Amino acid sequence: MIKAHNARIRGIGFSCDGLLLSSCGDDKMVKVWSTVDRRLQYSLKGHNNWVRYC
Repeated sequence: MIKAHNARIRGIGFSCDGLLLSSCGDDKMVKVWSTVDRRLQYSLKGHNNWVRYC
């Protein structure tokens, strides 16, 4: 379970090689995770509204 978002998660996506997972949502953040060790790699902020697709 992803507990790093402060609001509803609206979308998830995988990289072509399956090594990264992205999550995005109502907290205006996109987060990129390693699928190997389940650690957060990047937090992308700066969106003006919630993020639907990532």
